[in-house]
Amino acid sequence: MKKSFIILLLAGCCTFGVAENAQDAVVAKIAVLKKEAEAVDQQMAKMRVEILKKDPELQKLHQQILALHRELALRVDGKREMRILILKSEAIEREIKEISIKTVTSPKK
Repeated sequence: MKKSFIILLLAGCCTFGVAENAQDAVVAKIAVLKKEAEAVDQQMAKMRVEILKKDPELQKLHQQILALHRELALRVDGKREMRILILKSEAIEREIKEISIKTVTSPKK
């Protein structure tokens, strides 16, 4: 009885160790894949820029999209509700800047 218990206990420990190693391997594989995905994303961004530079029709379309985006931003930012939030955000940023300046310029005790 004691022998079988010890054998089962050892088998359980080995299984736990194998499972832990397998989990570590999965975590490592995910890290490698994330790095690979990041590299591919950077390649795609560079390729998009190259394609836009080479294709006049795509350049024109891109400029139209940028112009529409600017107009949309101006119209949205011109709405009363958005102006209130923009002013609030600017006030917060000013306060942060003032506190930062006071903290940096105040003499240390």
